[in-house]
Amino acid sequence: SRNEKIRMDKIKIAIVFSSKKNLQSVKDFCSFVRNQDAKFDFDIYFTTSLLQGIELTRSFVNRYEIIVAAGGDGTLLSVVNAAFDNSDVKILPLPLGTSNDFARALNLNNYHNAAKALLSNQYLSVRLSQCHVRDENDRNRMMYFCSNAGVGLLADMARLQKQQRTSSITELKNVFQALLHYLFYKGICGEITINNNKFVSNFLFIEMFKTQRAGPAKFAPYADLTNDVLDVVLCHDQNVWRRLHSAFRLLSKGNHIELAEIDYFSTTNSYNKFKVHHPKQISIKTKARAMVHVNGDFIGYSPCRFEITDKKMIFFHLKK
Repeated sequence: SRNEKIRMDKIKIAIVFSSKKNLQSVKDFCSFVRNQDAKFDFDIYFTTSLLQGIELTRSFVNRYEIIVAAGGDGTLLSVVNAAFDNSDVKILPLPLGTSNDFARALNLNNYHNAAKALLSNQYLSVRLSQCHVRDENDRNRMMYFCSNAGVGLLADMARLQKQQRTSSITELKNVFQALLHYLFYKGICGEITINNNKFVSNFLFIEMFKTQRAGPAKFAPYADLTNDVLDVVLCHDQNVWRRLHSAFRLLSKGNHIELAEIDYFSTTNSYNKFKVHHPKQISIKTKARAMVHVNGDFIGYSPCRFEITDKKMIFFHLKK
């Protein structure tokens, strides 16, 4: 019958979201898509944490053709680590979080763009990266990621941000605290190995990127979602005035990679003193354990290892 044919043609979509304040936005997205094409059928799942989100998504991942990660890069991290073994599922980042770096790299700046990408069936195959860290109990923890990861200052700040409320009343206070944290953060002494090239640095942070941007800053101007390289930005320790100067260059001009305090590793070796290019494997050992984040979520401590993998995942995107 006609009704049976309509049911058979339905495309089942799971939506994973982690903040109840986004529920109305999720419903608006579903309504918008259904009004454009009635063949899409949505089931909505609420998660409370990164690990719970991974377990929940694993429980249903094989029942859906498409999974929507409705939130920021942390929600996306849950979905990626639940679905990495399912090569048929397609992932749609719906940018509803405080950080939507990966969604922006896919030109999914709002839910209308995300809906357009879904309705036009535009997608991109992206290599996943892998991170190995030590958890709070000194056990090995592995995570896949698609956006960025790092050790040191930015991981520390990501953990602080998760602990703070981000209401408009406290926003200015949080910005001031973040600035103080940056200016007076104690450098980390560590041994860094990139593609078998080993060196020692007293650093503020080292970040691995598949996206060019993290938050408001264009950290990795040559990063490319479609290649097999993990761009690396290594910021060496410096005095307070140089830290202010570096931050200004990063946020306003975007030419921080030319600074002596910054070593940038990418497909070119023009911006690092070690003349290393095409980084694919990065390992970090530190004298004192340092915090590690993936996609902006604190996941553990050094020593740690990052590498590009052969695993690919399909993400919707909108051509510019």
